[in-house]
Amino acid sequence: MSAEELGRRLLGEVDMGGLDEILRSLRALRNSGPSKHFGIPELDRLLPVTEQTILPLPQTPAEIWSSSPPRPAQLTSLKPAARDPVVEFISSGPGSGKTHLLYYIASLAVLPSSYANININGKQSAIVVLDADGRFDASRLAEVMTQYIKAKLDLSSLHKPIDATPTKVTQDQNAIRGLIHSSLAHVHIFRPQSHSALLATISNLPFYLSDSTAHQSTHRPLHSIILDSASAFYWQVRAESDSPTANDRYAALTRQLALVARRFSCALLATSHSLASTSVTSTDRGTHVLRSSLPPSWAAFPTLRLAVRRVPVAPFAAALSAEELEREREQRASIVALGRFECWNVGAVGDDGFVFRIGKSGVSIEGD
Repeated sequence: MSAEELGRRLLGEVDMGGLDEILRSLRALRNSGPSKHFGIPELDRLLPVTEQTILPLPQTPAEIWSSSPPRPAQLTSLKPAARDPVVEFISSGPGSGKTHLLYYIASLAVLPSSYANININGKQSAIVVLDADGRFDASRLAEVMTQYIKAKLDLSSLHKPIDATPTKVTQDQNAIRGLIHSSLAHVHIFRPQSHSALLATISNLPFYLSDSTAHQSTHRPLHSIILDSASAFYWQVRAESDSPTANDRYAALTRQLALVARRFSCALLATSHSLASTSVTSTDRGTHVLRSSLPPSWAAFPTLRLAVRRVPVAPFAAALSAEELEREREQRASIVALGRFECWNVGAVGDDGFVFRIGKSGVSIEGD
């Protein structure tokens, strides 16, 4: 093999890429192993994985000058996908717990990793909320954050004595309020009123996020962009245009979101409503079929689609006496009061999901 042929062969093996791709590759190597993107084990384990390759072993001089092809790359074990997650939370209607689950995710995103020398698993990042439905409540988010911190402190107090004097309790409450207030400064909420306004808001995000005079988050990484919900302007778009054009407009939405997520290496979270489910009350997830109401250009966008609903209560048994009905009614009321909701991977086989609870004080993951 001549030197010229060798040069062409080696040049053909070189992959061209920009600095952003190199940085993403380094970040993927650093974060290899089980995903901890959200800091919620029950959710992180549902994120898709991919096989990643390593370079072949160094070749000997004889192999370099040989006309035989080089040794193939080896496959490593499964690693988290290099692409940042795009997660869609879908339900058959309102009141399913989607937004409250977003409150919980947002809480961990902006809180610090520790507080009062206690690990609280926060990501100390910033988030962007595109509140297309106009229902994202910062006050409720603060309540969820407060309950989460107190739960972590209570768990820690089981292992060491604490000072529970009135003065110390007041100081702790004030400190928690201060932490919540400073963390909320890194939650950036936008409320577009139309699909066009939504696209304009997304396209302007890089300029806004890079402007140190506009907010206090320029020193923090962007954890995620939350769209609540992707269905908000669907019927408005359908009324303004025909179905093919609606598909194009949602394609523009996915492109805009993907561009910003790629630039800031952040996750995308979105909620949506499905078409009518085949079974809303069945306790069997397999019969709870959800079909996206959005155009195909959106349906192919998420890397993970999660169904969310309130855990259904089994219907009354047939032929019960009045006394039995009253007793069962009380039992059912106590079950409903638990505020249990479930989230699972659409199309997955087996128990691929988790249960969470929503109460007056906040949100918690069962088993956490």
